[in-house]
Amino acid sequence: MQLSQGIHLDTIIARNKVNQLKKRLEELDVVEDARIARTTFYDQMAEVGQKGWWESIEQLNADEVTIFEVWLSDTCSKMRHHSNQLENGDPSS
Repeated sequence: MQLSQGIHLDTIIARNKVNQLKKRLEELDVVEDARIARTTFYDQMAEVGQKGWWESIEQLNADEVTIFEVWLSDTCSKMRHHSNQLENGDPSS
């Protein structure tokens, strides 16, 4: 009779462990679904932002285009300078 009770107890313990693992798996599935939804949302927002950015550039007048070109040139120059500093191992960059 004692062996039967021991097997019954082992069965209950194993069933509880399985239920705990199933619950944890469900929690992880929820986390993964949320991560996928968030990533998809950010990807869509980035795509919309890029479209909006380019559309706004297309509507610049001649003076605004000149200002944008100067800003873009200056930004590229600063980025090249910073890149060169990084390549040369400048610790202050």
